[in-house]
Amino acid sequence: HDLTPLLGYGRYVSKTIALELDLGPTFVRGHYSSFSLMPGVVWSFSPHVYAAARFMVPVDPEANFGVFPGVGVIHTFKNGLSPLVEVNASSYVGKGDPDFGVAVTVGVLYSF
Repeated sequence: HDLTPLLGYGRYVSKTIALELDLGPTFVRGHYSSFSLMPGVVWSFSPHVYAAARFMVPVDPEANFGVFPGVGVIHTFKNGLSPLVEVNASSYVGKGDPDFGVAVTVGVLYSF
């Protein structure tokens, strides 16, 4: 019942490794819940499959820290648009009471 629209910036630092930072709000059942930063490292080990090590850092209403590793599939079109689907495990570990969740991300990247 939650939705997190993110906007971010990523940059390849080698042929297969990218660093990125996403940020955005989370809404639960239509109501604002939190605002988070999500730094990450992505390893593109295939033209269409990648692994990601992401970290959830909510900053509002209170700070916390979570891990968000995942695997995704992506296809890049000639116009620079890249639809993707990613599956992640999630756990907030920053407050000393780890939890566990699974998330499915559907998105579109634009390369410029």
